[in-house]
Amino acid sequence: MSHRKAVPLRRTRAYWLLVWAVRCHPVALVLGGLTAISTLVEVPVLTAALAACTAAFLLPAVVLGLTGMMMLYAGGLMPRDMARRQAMTGMLWRDVVRPLKRP
Repeated sequence: MSHRKAVPLRRTRAYWLLVWAVRCHPVALVLGGLTAISTLVEVPVLTAALAACTAAFLLPAVVLGLTGMMMLYAGGLMPRDMARRQAMTGMLWRDVVRPLKRP
């Protein structure tokens, strides 16, 4: 996907919902690991608190991701061929890891 074709996609709310969804998943993964460890150590209060925190990050991330994908498909912005989808995924990953700096 060339940069000119990517600019309209980057300006959509659906794309930024996907960016935020992908940003929430690593946090939920770490919290889920801590929940599993606290279960092994048998600290029920900590396990319940960490499970709630995991759900607080994971559920909105899933909802944001699904909403973003549905909006992209409904708006006709989701690329049809595999090469363009891979380019969009690369662009999404770059925006997740290195957010765009706006003046």
